[in-house]
Amino acid sequence: MKPREVADFVLQERDRIADPDEISTLEKTEAAQQLLLGDWDPPIIRKSRTPPQSLPWIGYEFTCQGDGCKGHAMMCIDWEIQELYRKYGRQGFDKVRQKAMELAGSGKDSLFIVGTTWRFKTWMIIGLFYPPRAN
Repeated sequence: MKPREVADFVLQERDRIADPDEISTLEKTEAAQQLLLGDWDPPIIRKSRTPPQSLPWIGYEFTCQGDGCKGHAMMCIDWEIQELYRKYGRQGFDKVRQKAMELAGSGKDSLFIVGTTWRFKTWMIIGLFYPPRAN
């Protein structure tokens, strides 16, 4: 998707996994992986893995090419953006915002690669493609 205008890159609080069905699904997935892996991945190693870091909702506010678009706010789970947030965190969010806006900024011919989650069908930016603007 090609945004017409990228207004901002924002941070919002969000709840982590709170749905009991979602937690149950994660536990079932781990149990199935352990069953499939058998001796290749002993439980003691699996339990010692570092859990993923909880991140807030970070994403772009933009307008799309559609006539009469009143704007969208879409979470961005692009690897580069997520790692940038992990590096600077909440205290350095201004640096994260500056880089994110630079990647999707006016000097680039930026595209948002979008997708949905399997369960909630919520659209999100899963990647950015930002070649230099053609003259």
